[in-house]
Amino acid sequence: MKNLISVLSFILITTGCGIKQYSVKKGEKIKQGIAGQVFELTGNQMPSPDRPRNTEGTPIKATVYVFELTNHHEQIRESGVYTTINTRKITAIKTTANGEFKIALTEGVYSLFVKVEEGYFANLYDEKMNIHPVTIKKDELTTTKIKVDYKAAY
Repeated sequence: MKNLISVLSFILITTGCGIKQYSVKKGEKIKQGIAGQVFELTGNQMPSPDRPRNTEGTPIKATVYVFELTNHHEQIRESGVYTTINTRKITAIKTTANGEFKIALTEGVYSLFVKVEEGYFANLYDEKMNIHPVTIKKDELTTTKIKVDYKAAY
């Protein structure tokens, strides 16, 4: 019985537990999901009278991961990146050379991460310490910007 429960739990987890994802054909417009851009900030970001600050960053090619809503307190974080994420991955997408991406998703609340060499990066939180939460509403395209700045000095 214990093995049967383990097998059924594994099947539920790996098959998506009923979360649907739209399949988008090349060139098709996404009407519901997330659209955004990924930027990177590195080096010295301290204010200086002789050097203007680049607060936006540089658009980068990256992989954006969408997970179930993920809380900071349930994850393992080292040196500014998450090495372990204990929620289910929904999907991942590579950005364009300009850091732009669009992901079709069903209604719900998700967490966004960017894959970096050391793990997964995210630096936005809500009042409950949910990591980069993004709410998808019916027939709406939610926009977001992701700044990867764990290598920057402030």
